[in-house]
Amino acid sequence: MAKPPTNKRILEQQFSRRATILCAVQLGLGGVLAGRLAWLAIAENQKWQLLSESNRLQLSLIPPRRGLLLDRTGVPLASNKSVFMIDLLPDRLEDADKVLKQLAELLDLSADETDRLKTDLEQALDHQPVRVASDVEWDQYAAVNVRLPDLPGVSPMRGFSRHYPAGAATAHLLGYVGAPSREEYEKTGDPLLMVPGMQVGKDMLEKTLDEHLTGKPGARRAEVTATGKVVRELGVRSDTIGKSVQLTIDGGLQTYASRRLGTQSGSVVVLDAVTGGVLAMASMPAYDPNSFSDGISQFEWDMLSQDERVPLRNKTLQGLYPARIDHQADHGPGFAE
Repeated sequence: MAKPPTNKRILEQQFSRRATILCAVQLGLGGVLAGRLAWLAIAENQKWQLLSESNRLQLSLIPPRRGLLLDRTGVPLASNKSVFMIDLLPDRLEDADKVLKQLAELLDLSADETDRLKTDLEQALDHQPVRVASDVEWDQYAAVNVRLPDLPGVSPMRGFSRHYPAGAATAHLLGYVGAPSREEYEKTGDPLLMVPGMQVGKDMLEKTLDEHLTGKPGARRAEVTATGKVVRELGVRSDTIGKSVQLTIDGGLQTYASRRLGTQSGSVVVLDAVTGGVLAMASMPAYDPNSFSDGISQFEWDMLSQDERVPLRNKTLQGLYPARIDHQADHGPGFAE
């Protein structure tokens, strides 16, 4: 007759069974982990390698220079000049008020300019840059770069700004450029419009010929730390300048006509009787288009918009003047003097 199992044998059997189950579970988990590691290391190697490179490397676009606008003799009426610029990137801002306060001290920004920046930040898309200042002095540009670790969302850069040598004399003829608006980006969806320093035509020939004048962007590749600080620059591909356009305008005649009008409200149009080309189209008083390229202040904008002589209005295309009539003949519409 078999002896009944003792408590010791029962405990040994239970321990052996539990050990077997635990060993199986461990082997199962080990197999899952090994399989997962093999999957990540072999099957998804390229994916994770690219992600790792994207964390280590930073690729940024360089805004293209606009093509030149030339007069009939080849003299530039609109060109590009190298400037230092400061932009804000809303999606990287952590404390906007703190950053704006520091920038106001470093760049000597007025209260109106600070308020303008706050409004622009509220209206901008998360990834749409906001221009703080253009044509910044070297000392101010260097001061911002030194404090860059304490200024998240601030993007100092060296780029090109539109320059109009004749100033107000060609304002209503050429128009002006500025940063792309939110509506322009939503209309086209072009990611180039979100590049800091990008400028597009806003009025007259700058707007009409914008597609021809806009070049192709360049690219900058740099190695960065986990916090985004640039360690070293790995390579730069230059931008391609846009196509230059030669006009029938005579630059000297355009400036002369504008000076003759002076502060009077009126316009002068000179046509080539043989070809029908426009030699001059002066409209005064006008604004300085360079102010818009560099970022016009709220104070200057208020002065222009409230001026009773309406310097923002193109007198040639938008002015309405009564016909000048004498006793002998009807000479038709005339120009205001």
